[in-house]
Amino acid sequence: MGTEFHGITKDEMKFGDSLNFIRYQVYNLCKEADVILTVAPEGDFDSLCYLASDYNNIRHKVIDLGLLLSPRKDGNPIALKYLSYSLLQTNIQSEVHSSLSDCLATLKLFHLAPNFIMKRFQDARKRGSVARRKNLFGYLYEPCKEISYSLKTFSSQREYWPLELLNIHERRKKKRKRIFSEIEFVEPVNGRFIVP
Repeated sequence: MGTEFHGITKDEMKFGDSLNFIRYQVYNLCKEADVILTVAPEGDFDSLCYLASDYNNIRHKVIDLGLLLSPRKDGNPIALKYLSYSLLQTNIQSEVHSSLSDCLATLKLFHLAPNFIMKRFQDARKRGSVARRKNLFGYLYEPCKEISYSLKTFSSQREYWPLELLNIHERRKKKRKRIFSEIEFVEPVNGRFIVP
């Protein structure tokens, strides 16, 4: 299960609720919610062993900030750790993964520009959903020029991401990763998104 990477141990789960009960509770909360803020929701819902049809029933509420705020030309998401570090000036990475830290960072990112985010989400919903992975549907977003601007501005203070943000393979190779890349990111535009 890889619990050592997610901050949960077998001892902590020993007297907890069953996965079936938790799955049921989470699904009911999602059905009742107006909006579900997340980053990379497919992995979260996949971990709960939801059927694709269950996920697709609530997908119209799911705002994937990793995709919505991504400045990448190729349409791939930007990781929460990079958004948090550059926009919130906080490092959510440590030895143990904390879902609570991820949740709080996602909420703080949303609160930087809620109207901007909701407008991009509504525009994507109007265009319709597309298949993402494992028969799950999601929305396509234009690359976020405002986040590209934020990252370009942030890169004037620091050219490379700190090593602790990089994955283990990149750290082993002592590979440096630029914060802003004109090759990877869309042309920056100063917009309504807050630049720290």
